[in-house]
Amino acid sequence: MNRSEFVQHCLKFVETSQELNDNWEFVSTPNCEDYLRTTKLFRTKESICKQPELNSDEMSELDHHDPSGAIVPALKDEVYMIEYHVVYSLSYQVPVLYLNIQDSRGKILNLPSAWKLLEACKGFGTKGIYQALTQTEHPILYRPYLCIHPCKTQDIFDSLPSTKQPIVTFLSTYGPLVKLDIDPRYAQTHGHVAASRMEINELQMMQFAEEIIQPFAISCVDDMMTISTKEHTCVLQLKYRHLAEDNVMNYEFSRIKCSTEKPTGRLNADEIAIYRASSREERRRIMLDQTLFPYVAKVYINSQQSWPSPQGIFIDTPREQLVASLTNLGQLTIYRQDGNWLSNWQQYVNLSECWMQHVYNNRVIEAFEELRATADDVLITSFCWPQQVRRHPLLISFGTKSGKLVICHLLPTAGVEIVHVHQEAETPVLLKHVTMKTEEENLLVVGLQSGRVALYKFRSASQLTGFNRMATLFEEDIPITAIECEIDHEYRQLLLVVVKGTYILALQASFDGKILASTTLDLENFMITGLQQLKKRQYVACTMPGALFHVSIVEGARLTMEKSMIKNRLNIDSYALYGLAASRNRACWTFVAYPSRRFDHLGIRYPTVIFLAKFTHRNAMEILLANETRLLTDFYDAAEVVRFDGSRDTDVLSLVEQSLTHAGMNVSDPYYLKLRMTILGAKIARNKKRSMAITDGLITQYQFICSLLQALSACTVLNHLTQLAADRPLNKLQQLTFRCLRRFTSSILEEPFPEGIEDVEADAKEKLRNDLSRSDRLCSIEGSPPTEMCTFCDAAIDESKGTCADDHVVLRCLLTKVQIPIEELESICPMCQQYCISADRLMKLLATDRKPPSFDYRTCHVCDVLFASIK
Repeated sequence: MNRSEFVQHCLKFVETSQELNDNWEFVSTPNCEDYLRTTKLFRTKESICKQPELNSDEMSELDHHDPSGAIVPALKDEVYMIEYHVVYSLSYQVPVLYLNIQDSRGKILNLPSAWKLLEACKGFGTKGIYQALTQTEHPILYRPYLCIHPCKTQDIFDSLPSTKQPIVTFLSTYGPLVKLDIDPRYAQTHGHVAASRMEINELQMMQFAEEIIQPFAISCVDDMMTISTKEHTCVLQLKYRHLAEDNVMNYEFSRIKCSTEKPTGRLNADEIAIYRASSREERRRIMLDQTLFPYVAKVYINSQQSWPSPQGIFIDTPREQLVASLTNLGQLTIYRQDGNWLSNWQQYVNLSECWMQHVYNNRVIEAFEELRATADDVLITSFCWPQQVRRHPLLISFGTKSGKLVICHLLPTAGVEIVHVHQEAETPVLLKHVTMKTEEENLLVVGLQSGRVALYKFRSASQLTGFNRMATLFEEDIPITAIECEIDHEYRQLLLVVVKGTYILALQASFDGKILASTTLDLENFMITGLQQLKKRQYVACTMPGALFHVSIVEGARLTMEKSMIKNRLNIDSYALYGLAASRNRACWTFVAYPSRRFDHLGIRYPTVIFLAKFTHRNAMEILLANETRLLTDFYDAAEVVRFDGSRDTDVLSLVEQSLTHAGMNVSDPYYLKLRMTILGAKIARNKKRSMAITDGLITQYQFICSLLQALSACTVLNHLTQLAADRPLNKLQQLTFRCLRRFTSSILEEPFPEGIEDVEADAKEKLRNDLSRSDRLCSIEGSPPTEMCTFCDAAIDESKGTCADDHVVLRCLLTKVQIPIEELESICPMCQQYCISADRLMKLLATDRKPPSFDYRTCHVCDVLFASIK
């Protein structure tokens, strides 16, 4: 265990301690020699006034090491305070336990008295006590302390290689030997989280418009959430901004107007003739089912369910997502966001119309049964996207009221191609499409109206083949309202978790449909309205009355489930929860709520609200520090939670800074600098309305880190051009780019680092000098690049300072630092608003056909966001 790992484990241990109301604290020192500390009171009824007989040498040695350790007679019912420290040993590279004991008068017990009080002989043995528990100098405080020798500690860790909480393991082993007992709930915080640890804290509450809009469902994929309401599908996209104008969370909110189309209204049927020829029972069904004759009476249309798509559908815009929306009249439409007006969503595919053309030939319908059967064929009741986009064209699935399961290709020409239709015995109400690692193997989980689940398997290479029903799972009883699925590719097994009323059912099965284990859990709370996976085999469930539960699925001799109430600090006393969803990394949680009671004699009711919240068990900063990609691309939900939460709470901000300081990251690492920018964004937002002087200093730090990130990116491009020059001479444009990049990097080297980020200066400048030195040999290349002209006044640009004689400010490419004329602006980073030349020009400049670059030239290296085209 190195020091940085020790610090990380200590911080996690202290976080758990705070949630368990224990009194462990993390002590930081100026020399970064940090340690854990706690105090315990110990009461004894035994007299320890008689001291062991010691020879004069031993007494003189004790007196020498501990001048204050006088022999104090301890009376009955004496209270002692024991102070424990967990310190990192640099020589043994393990934690070491130090302690000191004081009586009620503040006197420190000497070594023999401490041995007797702690009953150390029982734990260490009469002979072992002299080597195991000794008095030595504290390595940080330089005062005499008792110490458990660390020579055997590494053996304990080696015997438990899978431990995820080494501090808990260490204290559980050595603590009882010195009267230090550890709460058993510390061990439950990994895997099965204790109820007291689980907590949801509100970040922000967002009300809908003044009109009352009743929600029906919420869905989330990546960082896009959709809420289906009476007349709209509301789309909430969590966004990240380094600097926020107001102290609020950043998101984009838009609405998709509910489609008013009525698929069954297009059937060629004579309503009057069919009604007259119908029996009494058939007439009753016509009156109750508005989908049969939708134009006879006024029909209330609402968005019943919406599904955001996974990313990757469009090759040229891989981050773009579609939204599929289903109405209560069975109309299924896929929408695409307008590239210029983000608040506008346009119809991309009318899936119901495509399906009707496939299943209905415009024949005249003359009898009630024929009308009912055709209407059931036309009405779509369920839909699903695949969990991941692995191949194009994309496979999508939907089900109809008549029991048909339809699989089709979503074509790039904004159309669909139906590739397979399967007839099921009953109506599918929920679908889940799981793509396997082989890309060709697929599982389709179908929730049926009766409460059963059908499992299908098929292959989708060049064409769909082998569509087979593998099993029918669960009993025919309560309808299913939610399905979650976990896949174990190694053992070819899946875990299905379904919701029925107040029950959660879990079933483990093989890919061939063989049931391996199952279990049932009753939450005993009216109506489960939402289920969201927290991590592997752990889920969060919400109920209509507003209760939140943590559900763990435990594997052992048999499959079992455990539940615990989650403490929530949401203002939901007057609301009913209609669903929950979580962002990509589970850093931000969303709850949709609707008023549950009236407030005064006027009958005024609050509108529907969305609660944005954070979960204590998914600490956003820990998520960022554990990010192995070292890019913020897929972690902006965590970054936004860190920025916003830190801007409103100084305790959170200091804890975040402490976590980053002790993470052991290289301070010149671009990812480390981006995390520093996130923290600076929080500080700027917090101080903006408190102190302009402090805010200006923070903005200076932020701007310089942006420039430093650009300099590190410039070195990456320089290295690529140097490698290209090894094969053949650079062309004029490449030479100009080379010169601009070197000039920009040199300017950062010469500039003094602002106050507040001096700790970065030494490492960053050394890295920049080393990278520049690698390209020194190209400075003497034959020929010279064309003279750079100012795009504002057409004057020559001074090579030394990069501007013309009049110091006109010109636009330069973020990646290459060459000038971009205003009329040629083609790409922009949507986050930092800096410009870049187009991807096609970058491909030519970087000669990607000769040597693929080691970096992504389509992405802003400051924000890790794809450049957007300026139209």
